[in-house]
Amino acid sequence: MNIEWISEFGGLSKVVSGAHYWVEAEDEEGNKGYTFSRVAFDLDDLTDFVAFEELTEELVVSWVQTHLLKVTNYVRDDITGMSIVDEIQHRAIIMCLEQDPLRKRGIGVPW
Repeated sequence: MNIEWISEFGGLSKVVSGAHYWVEAEDEEGNKGYTFSRVAFDLDDLTDFVAFEELTEELVVSWVQTHLLKVTNYVRDDITGMSIVDEIQHRAIIMCLEQDPLRKRGIGVPW
């Protein structure tokens, strides 16, 4: 998870404007499945503003999940009954089960 912020907005500092998320599944043999994307948050109402220093991973993850559910109007797939959050997690798990050797890789930097 990574977040984007606007340095100053509406008289507030470091206002979170979006989040990049990564959902990963990995089995005991190192097979991986993953999906990623970005969501943009509505900045029209900042009454529930949380100071940047007080943000937690759990809070931002809940914002992403709430946003995903809101933009899809809580619609569940007619066949699977899954919400968009369920579907994103499911895609990562299915990719892991495919055991594609090209997905046994890492991401990051050496420093």
